[in-house]
Amino acid sequence: MKCDLSKYEIVKSRKEKFYKNFPDGRIIVELINPDTINSHALFKAKVYTTLEDQRNDCPRGVGYALEVRDKELLVSNDGKKYKSVNYSSWTENCEESAVGRALDNAGYSGNKKASLEEMQKADRMNTVLNTTDHEFNQSKCQKCGGEIAISLSGKPYCKNKCWLK
Repeated sequence: MKCDLSKYEIVKSRKEKFYKNFPDGRIIVELINPDTINSHALFKAKVYTTLEDQRNDCPRGVGYALEVRDKELLVSNDGKKYKSVNYSSWTENCEESAVGRALDNAGYSGNKKASLEEMQKADRMNTVLNTTDHEFNQSKCQKCGGEIAISLSGKPYCKNKCWLK
């Protein structure tokens, strides 16, 4: 998927606008998977516009995000190896994506489009999920022999739609 990333707003600018409009607002982010953080990150973000909403745990928006850690260096078109953004910063990317989703769900979508981080993530996830030799795709379905992948919720499934137990 190729798109013009210059047309998308970064989450940081959404946060700046949010805090300007809601000085008592809060964005609370929680790491969901501390035990498996070395392979992937899953974050949940909650957006509160008032202190009362925060005290009552009544968020105006909630968002989740998943990032898979790159464990190998990438190779550029000219053959040089380099660290991808998810080689060293998968947790930061995930946290910011969750905040962007929560702000969007709270009605704070900036220019009414996906955030730049969401579009970049879509490119990364498309690459990860379509790579046949990725660690998640190494086994075959016991029912039909189809290729196994990992859903965004972290559960394995057969690409031929045979759901595993």
